[in-house]
Amino acid sequence: MKRVRFKAFFLALFFIGSIFFFLPAAPAAEEIVPLAEIKGYIKDYFVEEVSEKVLNKEQVEEIFQELGDPYSFYMDPKAFENFLISTDQVYAGVGMQVETKDDYVTVVKVFPDTPAEKVGLKPGDRIESVNGMAMKGKAQGEVVELIRGEPGTVVLLGIGRPGEKELLLYSLTREVIHLQPLEKRMLEKGIGYIKLDSFTPTASEEFDEGVQALRQEGMEGLIFDLRGNGGGYLSSALGIGADFTGVGEPLLHVVNKEGKMRTYRSLTPSFDFPVVVLVDGGSASASEVVAGIIQDNGTGILVGTRSFGKASVQSVFPLSNGGGLKL
Repeated sequence: MKRVRFKAFFLALFFIGSIFFFLPAAPAAEEIVPLAEIKGYIKDYFVEEVSEKVLNKEQVEEIFQELGDPYSFYMDPKAFENFLISTDQVYAGVGMQVETKDDYVTVVKVFPDTPAEKVGLKPGDRIESVNGMAMKGKAQGEVVELIRGEPGTVVLLGIGRPGEKELLLYSLTREVIHLQPLEKRMLEKGIGYIKLDSFTPTASEEFDEGVQALRQEGMEGLIFDLRGNGGGYLSSALGIGADFTGVGEPLLHVVNKEGKMRTYRSLTPSFDFPVVVLVDGGSASASEVVAGIIQDNGTGILVGTRSFGKASVQSVFPLSNGGGLKL
């Protein structure tokens, strides 16, 4: 049965996290920026009152410089697309994680049941060409954009593999890839382990399912790993946090620009097993909300290093030009 976890009222898409990858940037020269639309959102939703002097500026980058908030920024259509991919963990591509190594974008992980796995790509494979174009020295973002595309279309990868003298050619049909941000397993008798990489829209449901599966395997205590988790959707953070608080207990207090406080409360009883939460400097925003809920309610122990330290909640606004705004 689906758990009803917390009481909340949303005026916009509340989001906390992904603070490490998206920074304000000047729009491209050919881009049409909906300046009046952006100013309207800033005036209505920014956490502080914004002066007319700031709102009268004609460049979007100048406005955000004046706001002085590192977590509020404009995203052009491509940046907004990447932002949604990183938060929702859904994109059209071939299903692999890459990094740059020795002048080549190199596969570091192949996700299960994806085109990359089906054709036999492996960690360590160098992407030497995409659709016949040489990739040596290309920026990682450029290579990734060439590999991604519409579902059902084909991309041809030229792969250099350690131990192979010849270039390997693979034809992959792109699919909608649903990344799995949650990993679960039993470590030893009675001890379960869940690693959550991102608070996606479905993270709380996946967490509940993971806990249920581990309990069926005999879990009596849980290690909940939030290391490196930069945040995500507030609803998912509160949904998971509600698992560790009693009915009616407060989860989070949010204060708006008028100084009015909104309190989110749990509607479900707390889990009845001991919990250890792992955190580090990469645990931010939604991770800190959940860790704080568990610590404040005494339902678990925090272990690790100091977390990132971010106590604000953002709203994400899609714009008419395909871009987005985070305030």
